[in-house]
Amino acid sequence: MEISPKTVGLAFIGMGYWGPNLLRSFVEVEGCQVIGVSDLKPGRLAFVRKRYPYLKTSADYKEFLDDPSVDAICIATSVSSHYALAKAALLAGKHVLVTKPMTDSEAGSLEIVELAAKQQKRVLVDHTFVFSGAVNKVRELIQGGELGTLCYIDMRRMNLGPPASEVDVVWDLMTHDISILLHWLGELPRQVSARGWRFVRKDLSEVAFARLEFSNGFFSNLHASWLCPQKTRQADIFGQRKMVRCDDLKPVEKVKIYDEGFDTRIGAQDRSVVEFKYGRGDIRIPAFDEYEPLRKECAYFISGIMDGKPLLSDARMGLEVVRVLEAISASIERSGEVVRVDADRLAAIPA
Repeated sequence: MEISPKTVGLAFIGMGYWGPNLLRSFVEVEGCQVIGVSDLKPGRLAFVRKRYPYLKTSADYKEFLDDPSVDAICIATSVSSHYALAKAALLAGKHVLVTKPMTDSEAGSLEIVELAAKQQKRVLVDHTFVFSGAVNKVRELIQGGELGTLCYIDMRRMNLGPPASEVDVVWDLMTHDISILLHWLGELPRQVSARGWRFVRKDLSEVAFARLEFSNGFFSNLHASWLCPQKTRQADIFGQRKMVRCDDLKPVEKVKIYDEGFDTRIGAQDRSVVEFKYGRGDIRIPAFDEYEPLRKECAYFISGIMDGKPLLSDARMGLEVVRVLEAISASIERSGEVVRVDADRLAAIPA
């Protein structure tokens, strides 16, 4: 794997809703030199020049692909453009960070995985919550076995939808929870079933429920909605010994561990039990490092380019998330029919 110099030159394509957050974060990352921003809208470029007058701006992103001082491209555009832009950046010899989901099709995502390997360039997909301290504490609890054998996971992600979107609520919000699940479990679901509803928008699902079934009978229920005025980001993880609630919107105590409780009726004998009692177990709030996940992700991308180590949330993970998204969308189109996820085929893709 090629290793870049100590300073990584970075340029942006797209400065819409999420782009300014990425730009703010990368400007502050040690070892990163932001060189410029491209956007088709003059107003967005004026926005950049006002806040970062030292940056180069251009309506033509190809100027940055041809610039030898640019080592990496950050793509923060509409989903339908991700494939073409990521492909162009890789062919130009640039590393790539692309906002989620990586592309709008499995075929496009697979081509990006293969091209990144051929070009020996890094691709990081902006699955921001994979870098959350709370999410990684839950991963530690699951993989460390503290919860016992997993029973199921229930995840809810809701807020008022964007005024305009080219993708539905599944590809917008549910993408986050799919990436979190793959991060926690380290495996793809065997099959999915899902339903979606359209109330205000006639062309896009605004509410969706999905059931993802994994090996050994484990499953996860996902609920995503654009119709809720109160933002919700909750996950309940149920194990045979303990249960965990992860609430990413809480300012403190984002993760709580619940013991299974007690019941003195179990195995009780009349001569030994004076009073029957039942109650919940202790609640524990584990400590973990608090930081801004997006800033962590941006720093991780730059250090990954420098040291050449394998990346978390790389192009392969981006492909796996898109594969699950496609299966959910197919199930919705078929009114909830079960759709299998071909994990064996994905397992054959080079890491």
